Amino acid sequence: MASVAYPSCLPVQQFISRPLSRSVPSHSSEPSTSTPKPPTPRSRTRRISTLDSNHIQPSDYIYLSTHQTAYVRIAPRGSQDEYGRVILRYEIAGHDYTPFPQGTRGYLYYARAHDLAEGGQVRFRVVAAPGDFAAGTDLLFPGGGPWHVRPGLFSGRNNSALAKLLLRDGLVTRAQLAVWDSFPKSLTRTTVVARFGQPFQLDFTLYAPCFWIRTSDRARAVRFWLAKGNYLSRGTGLVCLEPSPLPEHAGRRIAVMRVLEILEPAECQPGLRFVPFLPVPGELLVHPRSGWVVSFEDGRDSPRKYGLESLWEDYERSKSDGEATP
Repeated sequence: MASVAYPSCLPVQQFISRPLSRSVPSHSSEPSTSTPKPPTPRSRTRRISTLDSNHIQPSDYIYLSTHQTAYVRIAPRGSQDEYGRVILRYEIAGHDYTPFPQGTRGYLYYARAHDLAEGGQVRFRVVAAPGDFAAGTDLLFPGGGPWHVRPGLFSGRNNSALAKLLLRDGLVTRAQLAVWDSFPKSLTRTTVVARFGQPFQLDFTLYAPCFWIRTSDRARAVRFWLAKGNYLSRGTGLVCLEPSPLPEHAGRRIAVMRVLEILEPAECQPGLRFVPFLPVPGELLVHPRSGWVVSFEDGRDSPRKYGLESLWEDYERSKSDGEATP
């Protein structure tokens, strides 16, 4: 019988299991000396108890840095209940949210300001570490001016807790909140004017900007025509409305706009066949093409008429009381 050839066998060592390289942890009766890591700024719960800068505590210190949307819980000191949470956003352009700048940490607080149409604003004081509130500086919008929560949003469900806290702290009245309720509900910045001489930011490229003028009990949207076309490609500045000082306007209720400061130099649109008149600090605003002074008269029945009437009434009242006028 022929023999059958079997394949050669593999070395037996390849079938011997090798010891595991992982070391088995030794059990010790001694407690572990490792300490838990402290919470990072992003993991801390944002919670505040007051908006009164005179009573702010280190526990009211919050971080907003690099967040597009920040949620803050409102828990008044001495109360067992929370008022809810508020939603904070830095800036919005179209559908794009700009995140809070790097290093935005500090305190939300209410700033009283009689020169503001709102009478005050909920701002953010940037402080490097919990401690001296007065040593910090206010957070600014990208184009300048103190960042603040839009007052027209306080009546909404996302910010009503702020309104409750303002009332509890005695910082505002219900009448003031009712006026704020008539303010624009937009998330974008809006201009609200309450008196002649109040500085506000103006985009010189807009030939028909819309402002909000605060009356005694509400705010009205008012459109001001500055030119009959768009002649400037860029440029912003601080301006104010004031009674016209021109002799030809004597005895008439005519308002003009004075340029207080240039924030971004104005530039002409390319291809113009003429050199437009550019805004000059300290001078009255003029039409870019004609050079005529931009003026507004409260003539026919319109929102602008009622808005300007409110400014004129406040101006004449201040004159009768002997206050300084623009």
